Amino acid sequence: MNEHQLKQSVEEYIAGDYDECVNHNLSMRMDVDKAQDIIAGVTGTLICHEVEVEDEDGNPVMALLPKRFAPAVAKVAKKVTLADLLAKKANKPADKEVKLNEAEPPVVATKRTAKVK
Repeated sequence: MNEHQLKQSVEEYIAGDYDECVNHNLSMRMDVDKAQDIIAGVTGTLICHEVEVEDEDGNPVMALLPKRFAPAVAKVAKKVTLADLLAKKANKPADKEVKLNEAEPPVVATKRTAKVK
């Protein structure tokens, strides 16, 4: 629900209209093709925008209304079992000892070889 609906819901709750206070939902229109792509329980992003509307008394108020819904894109995950991970680790050779290559000290040039213009 948006902020305006939340305020209405609180007022209805205080007044004891419990059935009405939970009956404020955001709704939006969309093409049938797009609606068929959305299934119950799908995750995604509801993109909203603010619109100036009038309340019951004719006063202008800002309302947050849904503009579109972008479902989250699912990626196929690689199936891995604990048995596979343990078998892979058992067949892996032991970590090799790291040996540092001792480099010779750098040679410092005593004469400048490049000309500066």
